[in-house]
Amino acid sequence: MRTRLVLSACLLVVTCLFTSAANAVTQYTITDLGTLGGVWSEAYGMNEDAQVVGYSLTATSAHGNAFLWEDGVMEGIAPGLDTQACDINNFGRIVGWAKESGARHSYY
Repeated sequence: MRTRLVLSACLLVVTCLFTSAANAVTQYTITDLGTLGGVWSEAYGMNEDAQVVGYSLTATSAHGNAFLWEDGVMEGIAPGLDTQACDINNFGRIVGWAKESGARHSYY
């Protein structure tokens, strides 16, 4: 009987621990990155330093431009070309594409 009581108490403690872990809430922050002057932008990659890369329309061009967003500032990458930044690693290396003469070319 005593063994059964101890076993039941252990089971109750384990169940409480798993329930507490399952109910943990993950916190997220949503940040409006802005644009390069156009009406929209899309983020495609982010690294551990919170540097974000993506694609944004500009106010003066019919095509979009790759961007790097860091510390609240969005900066165009290769302004004037049709470009898109797809990802960034923890060393700050950016991979994406640029469109010239109707063909897309990879860059990093």
